[in-house]
Amino acid sequence: MVAHLKIQRKYLFFRKDAKEILNQIFEKKKIPRNVYLDFSRVKFFSRSFIDELLNVISKLKEKEISVVIQNLNPQLRIMMDRVQKTKAEIQRAIA
Repeated sequence: MVAHLKIQRKYLFFRKDAKEILNQIFEKKKIPRNVYLDFSRVKFFSRSFIDELLNVISKLKEKEISVVIQNLNPQLRIMMDRVQKTKAEIQRAIA
């Protein structure tokens, strides 16, 4: 099963926004194996939103659910990559 989630909000600030995405995925009667997150409407997200979204994606991967991020603004992609890199560096440092 595949789930396509179009993120409707233009601005994502809070960790709870990322958790709501996780809730939307698990609301379905059948849990999908592939999730596509469409960020075409999103113009801004905060670092805390991205940090939590990466946590959500990690939880989904633990359940063998693949996540594909689609239509992400190039500037937001750069920010997401930076947050992901910083998270990885911190995790290596504390391991």
